[in-house]
Amino acid sequence: MAAALRLAPALQFLSRIAQTDPRYTMAAWIAATLPRGALVHLNAPYNVPLDPAWFTVTQNFGGQYRTIHEVIASGVQYVVIGDSWRFDQARQRGIVGEAVLQELDRYYADWEARLIPLAHIDRPRWIGEDEPPPTVSIWHHPGMTVYAVMPP
Repeated sequence: MAAALRLAPALQFLSRIAQTDPRYTMAAWIAATLPRGALVHLNAPYNVPLDPAWFTVTQNFGGQYRTIHEVIASGVQYVVIGDSWRFDQARQRGIVGEAVLQELDRYYADWEARLIPLAHIDRPRWIGEDEPPPTVSIWHHPGMTVYAVMPP
């Protein structure tokens, strides 16, 4: 029984990693749906791979808190938010502290108040995803949302 419990996360990983990563699913949706030449901002690391011949892309990474107002002022039309950074920080609650998590929640609430959701893929649950050591659940198969920027 103990061996089966230890083996379960590995088997889940092997099964999931064989599936199409949501980043590629979302990239295909974007390529099929958004107009060529659109200015797309990727908010967060481990985001969708977009063809620079089709889209103009800007990006900020984990810990780089570019405001929605800065992004809108730069002319961005669409935003893709992956949940890897937010998920990683929430898993480390005891390390990063509640104040950091509250700031992160306010940061994303400000973004989401100015955006119109167009497409979403949920993050699947992983065995052990709430355990303290870093696991593949942080980066593999993230939740993704594509938004249109709300007109001013």
